[in-house]
Amino acid sequence: METGEYVDGRLNGPGKRTFPDGQEQEGNFVNDSLNGPGKLTLAGGEVQQGNFENGKLAEGMVTDCKLNDDGSTYTGQIVCGTPHGSGKMTFPDGEVHDGNFINGELVKETATFVDGHMEEGVCINGYLHGQGKRTFDDGYKEEGNFVDGKLAKGTATFPDKEVLEGEFVDGHFQGQGKVTIPFKYAEEGEYVDVGCLSGPCNRTYADGVVEEGVLVMVNSVALAR
Repeated sequence: METGEYVDGRLNGPGKRTFPDGQEQEGNFVNDSLNGPGKLTLAGGEVQQGNFENGKLAEGMVTDCKLNDDGSTYTGQIVCGTPHGSGKMTFPDGEVHDGNFINGELVKETATFVDGHMEEGVCINGYLHGQGKRTFDDGYKEEGNFVDGKLAKGTATFPDKEVLEGEFVDGHFQGQGKVTIPFKYAEEGEYVDVGCLSGPCNRTYADGVVEEGVLVMVNSVALAR
């Protein structure tokens, strides 16, 4: 069914077209194709709305759009068939990435993964890269500057509230840092060989006693995840 303005038997100008399968086109038509402001609703429920060129959405918003063959759906801003702007990508297994896209690449996100952990921050190629935060269901948390998905400088907090603060190498606590164990002590110094305190350092106990000196390869902390 069609309604609208016709020129030479074709929709030209404002109009609406409904197909037997439920698909619906509404907006401005040029020679029977959506051109300019319009809205396309597909039989499966996908909605495209914005500026059309020759029947295809050039720029606008989509809802539950299937861009790939992996079963994922996208809701958000789109330009020339590619996510660009604010949007949300949902995968069949429940993984969700919500954030800002540039030319199809997610550059800042809040993501929920199948195992329940969440990531928030700047990302490149699908990995946290820059300021970010990663939180797990058991209470473990990483926050700070990430490089290729691994914490490089910041804090790692364990479920028992033990905190590692400082530099990390390949995701492991190494370099200048501070370890705080609640109700016991806090220590600062250079951590080498993945979590071993070595060199000038100090330790302050919960009762206020302070120790200062030089340590050689004392393994004092567990690894960050």
